[in-house]
This record gives sequence, structure tokens and C-alpha cells, in this order.
Amino acid sequence: MPRQSVSFSPADQVSDFPAARLAGDYALGLRDGTDLHSRIVSLKPSPVAECVRYTGRTPPAGASRFALECGLGLCDSGPAGRFSLTTEFSVGPGEHPEIIAFQRTPAPEALLVVTCVPLFFGIGPPCVCPPGWSFESMAPGRVICSRADRPMVCTESHRIAEQNGVIHGLPLRATDASIQLFPVR
Repeated sequence: MPRQSVSFSPADQVSDFPAARLAGDYALGLRDGTDLHSRIVSLKPSPVAECVRYTGRTPPAGASRFALECGLGLCDSGPAGRFSLTTEFSVGPGEHPEIIAFQRTPAPEALLVVTCVPLFFGIGPPCVCPPGWSFESMAPGRVICSRADRPMVCTESHRIAEQNGVIHGLPLRATDASIQLFPVR
């Protein structure tokens, strides 16, 4: 009987690439000094607009953008919840992609402070946001408004490595926590 050779071709289908495989549920762990914070999150294609500016590296051409989503879309105010709300991952194309973690923050031009000066006994012009802006927060005598289109700035935050679906991230700043995302199947 003739011997048949078996060969394996490298990943050549888009569905084989990590950008397609990484979406799903994960256990997120943040190590901040000796503290470990965790929560279950989903890594999903980012539903928000791309950042208007990048600090650090920029996403490679053809990259897929992913955001972390907390259970039921609600994140707690702890470190893992805050991290989940503000982090975006960029996964480059190809078999061995570059993965970059970014922290999203409002662009300075996206915020406007409206100062209100009372005329007499607290009666004065109303403190409102101009058209195209929405209420963000309020302090005595002023209102902070944000643009409706909420332009964001992305700052590279972690060096990322992925192995067998586990994502490891070392912070670029000493004040940030290291991260790990373990697939939950």
C-alpha cells in the first residue's frame, strides 16, 4: 500500500486568525501590587467610534477593534470594572497579529465647561449645555458638557502577548495594573 503524506497548511482563512477567535467570555484578572481584582467580561467587537488620536503605537492597518463588556452591560466601580469600561484592544490581521491595549479618554475638545453666574439670590441664567452637547456633570456655578459624538483619545497602556487564547498584559506605566484574560468556555 502506498504511503500517503499528510501536510498541514498554515492558517489561511480569516476565521483561523486570532482576531476572529479572540471574541468571547473571559475571566479578567488585574494585579495591582499585592491585590488581585477579577470579574467575568466579554470581549466583543467595539461598538463605539474609533479614537480621533492615538498616543503610543497606533493600530496596524486592517486591525480589528475589541472592547470589554461586563455582565448585563453593567460594570462595578472597582478596578476591574473601571478597566473594562475604558479599555480597547486592537488586534492586527494575520496569523501572528500585533495586539495593543488602549485606554480611552475623552478628547479635550469633547468637553466644555459652562460657567453660570447667579444674578440675584441664586436666580440667574440657566446652566445648560449648548446645542449638540449633552450634560456630563455639575459643580457649583458650572456645568460640564460633552459633545454628542464623544471623540476619544486612545493611549497605549499595556504590552500584550497572546498564547493559546490567554491574553497577558504588562503595563507601560508603573502605576497601572498588569492584566490577564483567561477564556471561559
